[in-house]
Amino acid sequence: MKKHLLWSWGFVTVQAILFALIMFVGEQDIKPPAVVALIGGFLLAIGAVVLGISVYNLRKSLTALPLPVKGGSLQSDGLYRYMRHPMYSGILGLTFGYAMVSGSSLKYLFAFTLLGLFILKALYEEKLLAKKYKNYTKYKQKTPMFLPFTKF
Repeated sequence: MKKHLLWSWGFVTVQAILFALIMFVGEQDIKPPAVVALIGGFLLAIGAVVLGISVYNLRKSLTALPLPVKGGSLQSDGLYRYMRHPMYSGILGLTFGYAMVSGSSLKYLFAFTLLGLFILKALYEEKLLAKKYKNYTKYKQKTPMFLPFTKF
């Protein structure tokens, strides 16, 4: 269990560093076309809504760590009916939207790095969820990871 705790805190630490980099590093080096800024604003709004709903859906099972919560339950309702990791999807919507609005190529780089981290974190988390919840494998087979109505 110590190994899982160490890995979990590692993921969360790198995630926090990437959030800080996205927020505070990277001057505008390209002026985004109006349509890109508009799409970025839309992603920011959708990301905030998805994040808020997914936090509400999890309630007592909510944790920043990719470890199943003691006394928690497998969440497969609400947004979790359409994607396995809507919280990550919401955060990615926020970060990519912010990169698009900001016009900073560094913010794009950090957002793509965060996407890679979330894929690794989700795969790690899913191994632990499959051990805890016998129905997880079936849920995983029918529910996309990040984007509803896709294979991803």
